[in-house]
Amino acid sequence: MAFASRETLDLCYGRGQSKTPKACEIESRGGSGELKKLIEKRADEAVARGVAPRIVVAADSDGEWPGDIKQHAQEIRDTCSYRGIACPPLNKRTAENYVPDGVWTAWASQPEETNIRPAIEALMRLSPVQRDHVKLDKSNTAPWRGAEPEAVALFSTVSTADETLLVTTSLKKAAASAMDLALGGGLAASVRADILSRDPAGELETLARRIEDYL
Repeated sequence: MAFASRETLDLCYGRGQSKTPKACEIESRGGSGELKKLIEKRADEAVARGVAPRIVVAADSDGEWPGDIKQHAQEIRDTCSYRGIACPPLNKRTAENYVPDGVWTAWASQPEETNIRPAIEALMRLSPVQRDHVKLDKSNTAPWRGAEPEAVALFSTVSTADETLLVTTSLKKAAASAMDLALGGGLAASVRADILSRDPAGELETLARRIEDYL
């Protein structure tokens, strides 16, 4: 919504959705193993039809510190590379780590979110690199692993009070609600600069451009 051209948005969300087949279709699978199977299936279908795959894969790195990419995430990237499929790297921990400040602020400022507001304020007190790799998960989940020295070093400056707020809050659910507000309220297209501030490497814009390449 923030980076695509008007023509792309029409193909993905307008007239293109009424075509058979659709101009753009989003498929999702739970877990990296299922995603890998889906990639292989769609790639094999393209081979059987004698056409190049028009597939773009978006997958979390699950990295707990800068430069960390988990084995299952690397396997997805390797599979895409081998099959000639676009898989622009998303190097923050998960998709939720890309939610920009403006979206968080707009969502947390709603009267019904008064109770969760302190946790969102604690999240936004993290440094940019901490924001990139903090775990946004269900409540009573550690936001980083104390058994990993690199993670401990990364989050060593976080206060005990802020850590407690992050632990006791369902931040994954909050991120989903915040993005629903952004999309439903039409905020996504207006926070381009805010997204780039959260994602200065331009990973999300690159992802949008790869999708446009196939339309």
